Amino acid sequence: MAFNVRVFGHRSYLQLPFSGKQIEVNSLLARIEPYEWSQVINVSAVAASTVAAANSLAVPDRTQFICVEVPTGAAVRYEVNPPNRAVVASTNSPILSAGKTDIPFGIGWLLSLIDAAGLP
Repeated sequence: MAFNVRVFGHRSYLQLPFSGKQIEVNSLLARIEPYEWSQVINVSAVAASTVAAANSLAVPDRTQFICVEVPTGAAVRYEVNPPNRAVVASTNSPILSAGKTDIPFGIGWLLSLIDAAGLP
C-alpha cells in the first residue's frame, strides 16, 4: 500500500545556549528554521520514488541536510545519490523506519525511496 513520506531541506544546525553560556555538547543542536524547501513523496512497493531539491523555496539553495519523516507503521529502503551516482532503492538498500532522520544532502543530490514492506 502506498504512503507519503515528507522531506525537508535544511541549511544547517544551530548550537543552543545552555544556562546563558554555550557548552560543547552535540545533543544541544537544533535545525535552523525555517527549512529551505519541502516535498511530499508518495512511496510504494511497485517502483522507487525520487526526491530532489528542485523545488527550492530559497535561491540560492543552501541545503546541507534533509529531514526525512516516515509515517508510523511504515518503513522505506533508501539510496542517497550525490552527483555522478544513480543507485535506485531496492531490497539491498538501507532501511529507515517510522520517525524522523537527518541525512547529509546537497545541491544536485537525489534521494531514492521504496516501500520496504513490499520487498522480498
